[in-house]
Amino acid sequence: MFDATPRAPLRDESLLQLVPAPTRGRNLVAMAAGVVALIAAFMSPLILRPALDPDDQFAGGSWQLLDAHQQVVATTTVRGNTWPRVEISSVGDVAGAHVVGAWLIDESIFETGRDPSDFESGVAYVEAALAGLAAASVALPQSLDRGESAVLLVLWSIDDCDALDVSPPAAARAELRTLVGSSRTENLAEIAAPGFALSVIRAAGGCP
Repeated sequence: MFDATPRAPLRDESLLQLVPAPTRGRNLVAMAAGVVALIAAFMSPLILRPALDPDDQFAGGSWQLLDAHQQVVATTTVRGNTWPRVEISSVGDVAGAHVVGAWLIDESIFETGRDPSDFESGVAYVEAALAGLAAASVALPQSLDRGESAVLLVLWSIDDCDALDVSPPAAARAELRTLVGSSRTENLAEIAAPGFALSVIRAAGGCP
């Protein structure tokens, strides 16, 4: 006679011994791993993606023509937005102008109001305006902690006013780097560009 009574599936007890029994310690480890993964996902953009705070891009700045030297001094406020810090490695040239020097300084250090024609070069003018601070000590590359603000000062030399004559002006771009070595370039505020006031350069005879 055929027996249609359902039977429990056979279990291989030897395989069950290979499965670790759940314990409170293992559960805590799994939960901790999950929390770490969530934190890592949240923090990775702050750690791996170098950035300056976009809210401060237009917070302050200045643009000054040194017509005697056919150069421009531009400053802009920047703030670190990378954990634990971001390095500003350099500022790149643009068509029509090249970077002579770039420095990261405290806002209170730079003393404007001097006559650039009293100095033999734009670099000499900048060095004199740094209130006795050695320019080499604040020259790029420099780092900013997350949330820390400073003034990026760039000395541009005008090469070709026709090449600068674009609208909007070619943006000044900073090369940024993180503590772990990832890098990217980021546009600075418009006032940091050498061609920000091209009409002033032309009118004052600042073109080569």
